[in-house]
Amino acid sequence: MSHSFALLPLDDRPCNLEQNELLVSIAGIELSVPPKTLFPAATDKTTPYDYEGMKHWVTSQASKATAFALSTDCFLYGGLVRSRKMEITLEEVRTRIGDLKRIIEAHPQTRFYLFSVLLRLSITINSSQSEADWKNIFEYSVLSDQLKTNPGLKGKLAELKLKIPAPLLEEYLAVRQRNHEVNLGLLELGEKVAGLVYGQEDCAEFGLHRLEKLALSERAQNLKDKVLILNGADELGSLCLLKAYMDQHHVVPGSIPLWLKYSSESAKLLISRYEDVSVDENLKLHLKYSPFYEASSGQKVLIWTFPKSGQGDLCLNTKVPANLDSESLNLLHGFHEGDAILDLNFANGAHPKLMLELSSKFDRLSAFSAWNTTGNRLGTLIAQLGFQAVAKKAGELQAPKNKRYLAIRVLDDYLYQSVVRPLVMREVKDANLNPWDLGAAWETYSARVDLLMHQQAEKVGIDWTPPFKVRLPWARLFEASIQFL
Repeated sequence: MSHSFALLPLDDRPCNLEQNELLVSIAGIELSVPPKTLFPAATDKTTPYDYEGMKHWVTSQASKATAFALSTDCFLYGGLVRSRKMEITLEEVRTRIGDLKRIIEAHPQTRFYLFSVLLRLSITINSSQSEADWKNIFEYSVLSDQLKTNPGLKGKLAELKLKIPAPLLEEYLAVRQRNHEVNLGLLELGEKVAGLVYGQEDCAEFGLHRLEKLALSERAQNLKDKVLILNGADELGSLCLLKAYMDQHHVVPGSIPLWLKYSSESAKLLISRYEDVSVDENLKLHLKYSPFYEASSGQKVLIWTFPKSGQGDLCLNTKVPANLDSESLNLLHGFHEGDAILDLNFANGAHPKLMLELSSKFDRLSAFSAWNTTGNRLGTLIAQLGFQAVAKKAGELQAPKNKRYLAIRVLDDYLYQSVVRPLVMREVKDANLNPWDLGAAWETYSARVDLLMHQQAEKVGIDWTPPFKVRLPWARLFEASIQFL
């Protein structure tokens, strides 16, 4: 069967662009994506977003593609980071939604899978906004929600508000309202598309997002088979591409068994950092866009969970325990060739001790995920396993490409996020530089990251991948681009 898939990613970060190109190659699919020239607006604070150029590209691809996974945040705002700023008004965005509606209506032969992000509970950290601003606005968002049931927090909220620059808070709240109205407006496209997924980016059990999600869920009642709301953001493109591939082959959700084995059954009911639903609930939501159902047989996924005290964050320098606990070791001893591994121990990276125990088994895995948030890693692991299962059934599985995608996950989720990034973070801060905006030092630290990645790969014995090159795609340390030579 001939596949013509197009993707308008959330932005041009590796997790959204190049890794999705590698993901669909598991099924032998070449993915059409926008030219790089349309993406500088995502990181450039001065150059306006070339909306007309992007609209032209989307229109041209809609006439060719059988399936189109499209980020509304990229189409409407110019990417995830720009969606957090008040660069365009609500009325301007509504005009662009009208443009998108006309494109979809003009191409009924193309199946559109739209995905949109609900605003996180804080701002973007960069050269002008500090980590303190990020933490204060996050806490403000949480307290504002808790105040509804606990009036005693009024004084604490007032004190916190004084710490936040007034223009910054005003813009954040204005963007929240605009984006919420836009997400409600996108429901009007629900009947015209093959799917519409909303991902709740970085949040907490309480926060300003809760009423927005409730309103969206209530408004989407008549579209419940088309609309999905879950925790996550950067994995949404992968999930939509999987669903498009499933639909192409008429594979229905919940038709293939998936065997989930947790290091702790009770821990799956805990809520991960940056999320507002339990691990178990968010996994079930992600499975709705997959061919899988939970069973006691089939493809096995070993899932390492976190303690009741909460999920740590390796990007925030959470200390790693000296040894693995007995539950983790027991799960590890049950590993067999072909199993998949989902590591939820920490946000923003794999458990270094666990990965050292697994280092001799990397090339025997079917899939692996341990990056960013729990939702992000749930989505990419399910997408990788889903492409394998459907492609195998269709006789289209490209095993070497799956190994390449697996290698990227190990190199990125473990070697970069857990080992190299913390090292370079300390170096950058010791040099009195901002790890979220490296400025003129961007190229210097990009080369430094590449050197350390190769040194650490040799140190831990990762030698089963092809030669690779690493660079920083943006002037910050949060993500790395890993390319095979």
